[in-house]
Amino acid sequence: SLFGPRAAGMKAHVEQFACGFGVQGMTVSGHLNNTRKALALAEWARDNGKLEAFRHAATDAYWRRGENLEDDAVLARLAEEAGLSADGARTALK
Repeated sequence: SLFGPRAAGMKAHVEQFACGFGVQGMTVSGHLNNTRKALALAEWARDNGKLEAFRHAATDAYWRRGENLEDDAVLARLAEEAGLSADGARTALK
């Protein structure tokens, strides 16, 4: 784990902080994703009028389902969930 023995305390803190904003049902991963690809795809989504939908799909995927935002297949599926083309997303990631 990136944070070693501190991970459990950090996870509890993040969950408690989120609860203060009414966010429940989070899955805090022990792996810190490199979000470069997700951010690049978000810009592509913005160019196609779907930034908010993609942001919502990616946020739920990471924080609620613990999905890997470094994985091209996950990102292509999230693009589809946002109303974009999975093939277009794969091309935008190249």
